[in-house]
Amino acid sequence: MDKNIKFIASGASNYTADNGWIDWNDYALQHMVGKIDYLSVHRYAAEVLAGDRSFSAMMSSDIDVDKKIDLVKALIEKAMLKTGSKRPVYISFDEYSGGGNTISYRFPAYSFSQFEILVK
Repeated sequence: MDKNIKFIASGASNYTADNGWIDWNDYALQHMVGKIDYLSVHRYAAEVLAGDRSFSAMMSSDIDVDKKIDLVKALIEKAMLKTGSKRPVYISFDEYSGGGNTISYRFPAYSFSQFEILVK
């Protein structure tokens, strides 16, 4: 096997009010920690904005993203402690866009492909 291959588990992307996405990430990590290198986090800025296209809404949308990352980081730490795994799990932040077809006028596009955050 190629030792350069990285394994990515698919994290949740359906951020509903019932917070089921937390349960999915927790489940995936409990079963995959020690075997994966990344857990993907998928978020569109347009979902965070929920129709508010103001400059202040756009600039504050990162607060939601930061909260998602902090929570996923805690779930990774929990899974590593629970299983005793020493293999680090990183967060692959994908599909973040400040623009896109879902917004009628375009903001400057911010795209991060596999933005890595080390969880220590």
